[in-house]
Amino acid sequence: MAAPKYGLNPHLAKACPEPPVPLAKAWAASYPGSSSPFASSSSSSSASPPSQPLLNLAQGVPGHAPHASLIERMSQEAKRAPMETHGYGHVFGDASLRQALSHDLSTVYGAEVSVDKVACTAGCNMAAAVVFHALAQPGEAIVLPTPWYFNHQMTLASLAVEAVPLPTQSPAFLPSAQAFEDLVRRHNYGPASSSLPRIKAVVLVTPNNPTGSIYPHQLLDDFYAICAREGVALIVDET
Repeated sequence: MAAPKYGLNPHLAKACPEPPVPLAKAWAASYPGSSSPFASSSSSSSASPPSQPLLNLAQGVPGHAPHASLIERMSQEAKRAPMETHGYGHVFGDASLRQALSHDLSTVYGAEVSVDKVACTAGCNMAAAVVFHALAQPGEAIVLPTPWYFNHQMTLASLAVEAVPLPTQSPAFLPSAQAFEDLVRRHNYGPASSSLPRIKAVVLVTPNNPTGSIYPHQLLDDFYAICAREGVALIVDET
């Protein structure tokens, strides 16, 4: 097949990890392997079910269909107001949903979050893309604690925004606020800052994907204080 005569986005050619969802599906399809202690003890058929079923703990990609009551309710809502469910809605999301989210956020966090500060997106990947677009331009940087959520890095790469790693250590995988502050000062103010991309934001994912680590309140407070002091945006993903 001949190569196209038009150019493609060179930033998408950067090395990206293989998406984990199809990898996980392949693992599930191969369960149980011949050496697994849960392989069927029956020798009559290689297709015999395992002695223990696969326990799927996937967060966003469940291994089972939605409950019948949920499917029925969705059907009822679609029929109730067809133009509302099948036409274009408000650019920032359904008004009643935004109102409910505003109330929920204000209650949980103990601070007023007005409706005009709430926007709904088609999933958190879309929310991240919108925020990255709004905060950083090509040649700038956003800090991601490692190991990072693969879609965040790939989105930044597509925008020509550098993902600056903030290493964490097992078993807790908690990012260091001091190490983050050192990164910001080195990139934004240090002697080598002219050759380094300016850091515009840091992304904290808690509960973390992929480690599962939950960041303590004090750690979030420490990052907030640094971001407020250094003029860097704090992006918190709690999905």
